[in-house]
Amino acid sequence: MTQVGTSIGTPAYMAPEQAAGDPEVDHRADLYAFGCLAYELLTGRPPFHARTPQRVLAAHLSETPEPVAQLRADTPPALADLVMACLAKDPSQRPQSAAEIGRLLDTVTSGGGLPAMPPILIGGAGMVRRALAMYGGAFIVVAVLAKAAIVAIGLPEWVVPGALIVMALGLPMILFTAYAHHVTRRQLMSTPQRTPGGGGRGPGTFATFAAAASPHLSWKRMMLGGAWTLVAFLLLITGYMTLRALGVGPAGSLLASGKLGANERLLVAEFGVTGSVDSSLGAVVSEAVRTDLGDSRAVTVMSASTIRAALGRMKRPPDSRLTTALARELAQREAIKAVVAGDITPLGAGYIVTARLVTAETGDELASFRATADSPKDLIPTVEKLSRDLRGKIGESLRSVNGSPPLEQVTTASLDALRKYQAGLHAVDYEANFEKGIALLKEAVAIDSTFAMAWRKLAVAYNNASMSRDLANHAVTQAFINRARLSEQERNSTVGYYYGSGPGLDRAKAVQAYEANLQAGFNDLPSMLNLGNVYLERREYARAESLYIRANAAGGTSRTAYTMLVVSRVFLGNRGGADSAMTELARRYPPSFNEAIGIMRIRQSRGQVDSAQAAIEPLRASANPSARSVATHYLGQFAVLHGRLGEATRLYTENATADVARGTPRDPVQDSSIMAGFESWYRERPAGAVRMLDAVLARFPLRTRPAVDQRPYFSLAVAYARAGRPDKARAMIAQFDVDVKDTALRRAGEPQRHTALAEIALAEKRPLDAVREFRRGDVLPDGPVSAHAIELYANLGRAFDQANQLDSATMYFEKYVNTPDPGRMDDNLDPTYLAGIHKRLGELYEAQGELQKAASHFLTFVELWKNGDPDLQRKVAEVRQRLNRLRDVEKK
Repeated sequence: MTQVGTSIGTPAYMAPEQAAGDPEVDHRADLYAFGCLAYELLTGRPPFHARTPQRVLAAHLSETPEPVAQLRADTPPALADLVMACLAKDPSQRPQSAAEIGRLLDTVTSGGGLPAMPPILIGGAGMVRRALAMYGGAFIVVAVLAKAAIVAIGLPEWVVPGALIVMALGLPMILFTAYAHHVTRRQLMSTPQRTPGGGGRGPGTFATFAAAASPHLSWKRMMLGGAWTLVAFLLLITGYMTLRALGVGPAGSLLASGKLGANERLLVAEFGVTGSVDSSLGAVVSEAVRTDLGDSRAVTVMSASTIRAALGRMKRPPDSRLTTALARELAQREAIKAVVAGDITPLGAGYIVTARLVTAETGDELASFRATADSPKDLIPTVEKLSRDLRGKIGESLRSVNGSPPLEQVTTASLDALRKYQAGLHAVDYEANFEKGIALLKEAVAIDSTFAMAWRKLAVAYNNASMSRDLANHAVTQAFINRARLSEQERNSTVGYYYGSGPGLDRAKAVQAYEANLQAGFNDLPSMLNLGNVYLERREYARAESLYIRANAAGGTSRTAYTMLVVSRVFLGNRGGADSAMTELARRYPPSFNEAIGIMRIRQSRGQVDSAQAAIEPLRASANPSARSVATHYLGQFAVLHGRLGEATRLYTENATADVARGTPRDPVQDSSIMAGFESWYRERPAGAVRMLDAVLARFPLRTRPAVDQRPYFSLAVAYARAGRPDKARAMIAQFDVDVKDTALRRAGEPQRHTALAEIALAEKRPLDAVREFRRGDVLPDGPVSAHAIELYANLGRAFDQANQLDSATMYFEKYVNTPDPGRMDDNLDPTYLAGIHKRLGELYEAQGELQKAASHFLTFVELWKNGDPDLQRKVAEVRQRLNRLRDVEKK
């Protein structure tokens, strides 16, 4: 009996007939062995239960193998029939030759009108290549879709590595399937190899395992398995996002679970520092966290001004270090639920940074995250990761979190620059020491010239300190140039500031930028405040008031928001509302020179001139250089209002000297224009005014000034026209037309051009032309030029007075006197017009026979100028005589 070694390591299959050296018998015995092997490979089981060589013959005689087609339904019928024929008990019923078997196998594998072979026998290396190509394409598609879903939908960041891992698991399965098919195909299609002892040369263990597994492997099953694995991964993501939205389990957000509310205010404490780390690093990291959290649409970070005010109410120094304990106490006082705190621990050359979100009342930990920075340069990216983890845990849209620019871009790649920036912020926002803050911010941008946030804050500091407009414009321009390095919120705010308060000179674009922040859901105080300021300029006082109220609600409290709320209510004539806002401002915030200015403005708007001046006088003794400068400026304005021009000149000179010491020298041309106004407007010596203007322009020609937007062409034109030289005024306008090519500057200069043309018309005795030009000078394409309508009223009164239309002149002069305006001491309004308007109204009412009204205005004029310069007392004496005549008439 012939013994044939199987190719899968099973016991030898033995034909029932004896192999007595007859080639034909041996051949048919081999066919029997081939049938047994094929049967087991196709069905995964031997044809007989008896497995030992001694019992194979008995098994063959007593058992009939179960048909292949029943055990493996996908086997082509021709192949199943061939295998069963090879197992026939009668050797004559088996295939008679190898050639016959070859023809049958060719028919099965080539189609030949018969069903296809099982997948294990088809495809070969070509199928492997196609599978790998499909896998590679699917890998790329899944990776791209996962990344896009994070950005567009807001899936968690682990989706991308998770998807890559899932896809990577498919490669071993493809390779194993290909190997199993290869091994099985080779075994089925090869002729068993005889050994001298009658045995066979079998495969290794792994090949045996692959061949045994091959009946269960197919390309179709492999692809379906991969698809179902991806589906399971998608279900995992869906479950995570569902739990997050419901606030359930570790994945649940704090907003969804109700532990925090929408637009919840958070307080960021200074991070603790252990070991030998520089202690200032805690404040730097805190500022970086505050910056990133400030870009959140889900929460509002407590502003520096609010913190400073709260510390004042706690009787703490405004520059107190905000430790976790102090922050929790402050938060409880301000009804803030949670505090962000953390620690920095040195680890070799790097740090371990921990960020925690704790409840203010109990200190319970709501969330905690830890990350390691390998070196100082890795600190900012590490802080960014922690703050974004916090934002995600709080419940902010992951799309918003992932869409934010990297913190290193938003702040700076330089840790030293960030240190200077944080120290500058502290000086400006907490100490109100603008000079110190400006110096530190300048150091920050010197280290990193692309540090957009530092440039922006520098511009704000220059403007808030009433320093050089050139410097402020340069700083905000640098921030605008580097705006791509800002977060979306800061970028919109900077663009708005550039166009609304900087050299961009386009209020419509400023409004668009600020509105973009508010529509995006940012509780952005600068956008609310500056948008309110634009509405204030356009005399939309009610809209401005609503924004200041909203700013106070969004940020908890804001000193500037309260100050501007007072201003808007003064414009609206809401005296009670203005007083209550002023009282609340004083209650919430420690004393500041800004409050003194606010009180002065309220009183001046109500005609309380002496008490308005009294509100400013104490600032002259302030230790704060900015406060002293502001006080000196306003006291100079009050001196002009009272006709004390010599005192005003001294105060202006003192202020100019102090500004030079602060590093912000004043414009000599502008100062000379003011002095020339004294000569022509008050002393009625126009020739002297012209000489002063000619002299200063000879010393400082406008064309030598590099900043074209800072050349006062039109104010000089007005000064020349009021001095009776319309020809020189026209020359200044012509010089502007030649020198200025920038369309934004020309567009922004149109109102000033019309005002200058109006003054020229008055100088040339064309008052009705002046009326038309004054009105044109009061508007921009999007509304009025400024919040102060009273300046237009004063100029229209002058023009109608010259046109002898006295009723109109009286009406506009009265509107000037009676319109509530908190800016009467700004832009030189009351110092220029108030005394002269009262005098002229007295004359007009006297001519109309309204003697009581005339006397009232004459008395106001006398009261204003009673202590004026000697050369102005002639006018005071004339008005006193008129008053005496009026009294005599009343007696009669």
